[in-house]
Amino acid sequence: MARAPHAGLAEGGGLTDQARAVIIGGGYIGMEIAEALRARGLDVTLVHRYRLPMAGLEQETREQILDELVSHDIRFVSNASVESSASDIAEMASEM
Repeated sequence: MARAPHAGLAEGGGLTDQARAVIIGGGYIGMEIAEALRARGLDVTLVHRYRLPMAGLEQETREQILDELVSHDIRFVSNASVESSASDIAEMASEM
């Protein structure tokens, strides 16, 4: 079944008036989404349950990835657990 597009998506799949995004999870998908949204000019915050992103890789590699996130102005919130609704998270992002 086809679903209606998210209110923030334009007809061609582009973002319209969104200024901020909060990504939950610092794995492969979270990293890809964070990078893509930042490239489109959004203010991106990535929330992850561990101190470093990309669990499963060597620590040195994970530290380098974190440095890259920071150098691209992506906020990284470590050692976090998400216990709120999407609207609560959106409100938190607007206060940053």
